Amino acid sequence: MEMRELLPGFRMLSDVRKDLRIFQGDSYTDSGLMTNAYLITDKNNAILFGTLPAGEMERQQFVGKKLTYISFCQRGDVNTIAFLNSICPELTVIGSAMALLTVDTPCKKICIRGRKVLRIGERTYVFQSGNGGNLLVSCEDIRTVISGSAYGSYCAYDELLLSGIRDKTGYYRGAKNYRRDNPTRWEITDNVKLICPLYGPAVDTNLGELADLYTDNREKPARLQVAVVYDGQTDICRLAQKAADGLRESGEIEIHELDLSEINRDQVLAAARQADALLLGCAEVNGTVSKAVMDIVTSLGADNCKGKLACVLWAEASSRCDAERLSDFLKRLGFSLPCPELHCTGKPDEEMQNAAFEQGFAFGCHLQRIPNPRAPKLVKCLVCGEVFDASLGICPVCGVGLDRCIPAGEDAVTYSCDTDRHYLIIGGGIAGVCAAEAIRKRDKTGTIEIISAEPELPINRPMLTKNLRMCLDRPEELAVHDLTWYDERNIRLRLGKHVLSIDPVNHAVLLDSGEETRYDKLIYALGGECFVPPFKGANKKGVLSIRHLSDVAALENLLRDAKNAVVIGGGVLGLEAASELHRFGLKVTVLESAPQICGRQIDEKNASAFRRIMERMGVPCCEGISISEICGDERVSGVRLNDGREYPADLVVISCGVRSSIALAQTAGIRVDRSVVVDQHMNTSVEDIYACGDCAAFDGINLQLWAEAGEQGKVAGANAAGEPLCFANKPLGFSLAAFGASLFALGDVGKQGKTYRTVELTDSVRGKAESYWFAGSRLEGAILLNHDEKIDSISTAVSSHARYDELF
Repeated sequence: MEMRELLPGFRMLSDVRKDLRIFQGDSYTDSGLMTNAYLITDKNNAILFGTLPAGEMERQQFVGKKLTYISFCQRGDVNTIAFLNSICPELTVIGSAMALLTVDTPCKKICIRGRKVLRIGERTYVFQSGNGGNLLVSCEDIRTVISGSAYGSYCAYDELLLSGIRDKTGYYRGAKNYRRDNPTRWEITDNVKLICPLYGPAVDTNLGELADLYTDNREKPARLQVAVVYDGQTDICRLAQKAADGLRESGEIEIHELDLSEINRDQVLAAARQADALLLGCAEVNGTVSKAVMDIVTSLGADNCKGKLACVLWAEASSRCDAERLSDFLKRLGFSLPCPELHCTGKPDEEMQNAAFEQGFAFGCHLQRIPNPRAPKLVKCLVCGEVFDASLGICPVCGVGLDRCIPAGEDAVTYSCDTDRHYLIIGGGIAGVCAAEAIRKRDKTGTIEIISAEPELPINRPMLTKNLRMCLDRPEELAVHDLTWYDERNIRLRLGKHVLSIDPVNHAVLLDSGEETRYDKLIYALGGECFVPPFKGANKKGVLSIRHLSDVAALENLLRDAKNAVVIGGGVLGLEAASELHRFGLKVTVLESAPQICGRQIDEKNASAFRRIMERMGVPCCEGISISEICGDERVSGVRLNDGREYPADLVVISCGVRSSIALAQTAGIRVDRSVVVDQHMNTSVEDIYACGDCAAFDGINLQLWAEAGEQGKVAGANAAGEPLCFANKPLGFSLAAFGASLFALGDVGKQGKTYRTVELTDSVRGKAESYWFAGSRLEGAILLNHDEKIDSISTAVSSHARYDELF
């Protein structure tokens, strides 16, 4: 493998094989092959673009110490991903949805659909997906483009730059061969000075000549053509462009984007007549459909349309009549409309743009007569319990990949009772959001209002400790739903409002603004707050817990100068936070007062195994300790134990559990224990008041887990709307992913004092282990270390109390 620094902090890695002729099944080269990857480094990050064989990467020891991201510019070598993730446990993989489906390594993933801008470390990168899931990545800071599907050459030279190659004839012959297999032409701006392909030398000269090669259609096979017609002076422009991106990613389709505000009408009409399919972006202008779009449609003759496909996107359509008339007219011309119309009211936000992208992708699949591999399929995350659309590629709550999900069906709602009730939900967590959604599915006319003390939209709270980098760089992606979702369901959000008291007699609540709001049904979903033990010095600057976005903002300020961190608490949230702080380059120590980490969920042996993993990563974990004080003047400087040991700290994260928010319930006369007491219907002791989520306990159990809160919210909402659903405590798995390792536990793992028969299977080479607890011959519980592929089967076995002879 050759390596060369092209620019400061930007290295090119090349695997040069001059004797190679046939590769990837049927591709040919007459002069060998140069396969490339590119490494960009700054103070805290190392990003690898492209992959090389795992054996070659093993010899590049500098990669293994600080690699944080890898970008799939093409499908990539999944074995290389697995190897790199084994030595870089905090690795994040960036790729298109199609490419990420091939990655079965349990690492963090960022899915690229269309165009996405990411700020990573000191630089800004623009990612754009194209045909077959390939990516183009541009970095204006260094005036460089990295391409997975264009501007390469099937050749092999000792020189890594085109300017140093004398055999230009051989190079361009290899470039033409490459173009035949990869005909995509990406637009390259004049600002670009260096093109870095995955095959062949980096292009530092003759950029124009190479671009011209991709405009020469004489050797290209005929491709399906789609005319994307829209008025660029309206909001539909953004949706049409996203749909065009989806078309490109669906396969080898030639796209003609025709902006009616810039292109001559006759040219647009000629292109539309010649195309195999038509995608129309329509918008209302002064209350009527854009005349320019209608002029094109009405000017098409039936002879040019029969047997072709069409798809329609609408923006700002106040009436469906115009949409129906246009669809009917297209059908009369002979078009087939395989996809439902996409309607957007208001500004096209990110969710609607993603929907347009998926619409374009689906339309492209119809045109090519191929199955849509990304057709919506619901899956359930085995880590957090979230049910989501598999086309997202990763769980939107906890960030794990589809390898840790199982197929799921959406609950069918048949109950319906439209009313004029006022449903009031206090609390903006997942329980409250699920309650609101459950109500609206049953009552289409009642008023639903969510009052939340937090100023932001309800967020996926588990991500606060699972992915600090995303929380800091892209906090908007934490939202459970965007604002449009609430608007479409007529759910009123009142953010940044505090409820001071509840008056059950008069069915009213008092807000901190002095306003009184009445209700017919009240859902108490106030969640909980982090418990902070009364440590001496716990109020010093630099000491915090992580429960809200404001906590992450405070943490960001501390991270700028911090070198040492102490995490107090060895539960899931504490260990996740420690892993993230370590990922940011801090020297981290974990302090746990109990005899072992995660003592309620796992046994001592697995706890010790996970602690050894942490220690190999350079994160010591001290168990069975007692804290004397948090040291420092106004600002924290360290944590001192009762035995005199002291650990330096520029910041301290306290993660000692969550206490239910019950004060309002107590003053309202609602029965509470350590949480609000509820029955199977989520009823509290007060009529017309329900409770759910981290603040509620059924049968004395309050696990304070995301899946439990969401399910309780659904049951509370259904009962408030009149459908008598029942909640049942179910065995929910314990899941931890940190420090490049994963733990999963379910059931009784030797904690209930029975006579157990245990089975332990260990793979010390790959760092995997399985532990099983049997009572008699029936399975009671299990723990998996780095065995994510078995979560589904083991969950089934524990739930059904499988027999020993069924498993071994």
